[in-house]
Amino acid sequence: MEEFEEEDIRLLGSFLGHKAHKEHRRRRLCGLLSWETVAALGSVSVLAAVFYLLRSAPFTDGRPFESKQDPLAVGPQCGPSWTQAEAAGCVYDLLMSAWVPPHCHDAELYRQYVADVNSTFYFDRQQESRVAWDVVLSGRHPSSGLWTDGGFHHLHCTYIWERQHRAYTHAAATGEPMVLDSHCRNHTHTLHCIWWNGRPRAWEINWPNITRIYPPREPIRCLIDVIDV
Repeated sequence: MEEFEEEDIRLLGSFLGHKAHKEHRRRRLCGLLSWETVAALGSVSVLAAVFYLLRSAPFTDGRPFESKQDPLAVGPQCGPSWTQAEAAGCVYDLLMSAWVPPHCHDAELYRQYVADVNSTFYFDRQQESRVAWDVVLSGRHPSSGLWTDGGFHHLHCTYIWERQHRAYTHAAATGEPMVLDSHCRNHTHTLHCIWWNGRPRAWEINWPNITRIYPPREPIRCLIDVIDV
């Protein structure tokens, strides 16, 4: 999952023009509480909750929660290509933009988030070839990925956080091992989502072809381990 590169951001800034910049300054000077400000305040609350959760146990190498032992990998190794993943019996998760082992797929949460997806997907950045919804959900995408709006990127990050939260709280409440895939446990990706969702921008959220979605480059495993609570 990625957005425009830095050069694209500079070009887009020029495209938006001086008028938009002046209007932004005027609203700030007038002290108006803009939509962007409301979104930022909401993100602060979300980030505070996430940081509280993640600080309950320190990060480990590639794992967001401290384990009493090395996690056990169960089920198939998924990906990186959809042909490999499908042959291995993996399940496609659009919100993760990845194929995951069935035992690590939170079907209930996934259905809730898919119902909230209100994005249009394209095979190309030029938005010339629209992708049918059933193809989007199938995961049978070209290696170049699909293109969609910035709002989907933020939804993806929130989904990853809730996956972490549900896995951790279930394990803490029941004493059962924590079941969570290797991508959701990835330290670097979690920090990326914290940074990204903490800086929402209206133009980026609504831009129709700013986000490219594609599976992680590394195969995904379902990991089970006992955590310290």
